[in-house]
Amino acid sequence: MEDRFDQQKSEVKETLLMETAMRIMEVFCDMQYACQVNPDKVDYIGSLERLQLFTGWAREFEEKYYGTEEYEDDFIYLSEKYATEKINEEFGVEKENI
Repeated sequence: MEDRFDQQKSEVKETLLMETAMRIMEVFCDMQYACQVNPDKVDYIGSLERLQLFTGWAREFEEKYYGTEEYEDDFIYLSEKYATEKINEEFGVEKENI
């Protein structure tokens, strides 16, 4: 699917990337509010680095999913699932062994 995204005009790609990065930020904020991210991990990198990370994830998401049936049918669900996985990998709260 990477080709489909790359074939779009620059303006279209920029808009898609911006919207997806904003969606990732929204999911991050929701998870942060719900105490589902480790504050120490979040504070470890600065806000600019975090935004750059989200932008990279947005590009990865668009290259992987743009033009797929999942993307067209339910962008909100797909982007939330993707963002949640990425955020958990990077900033997730460790589960204590019980």
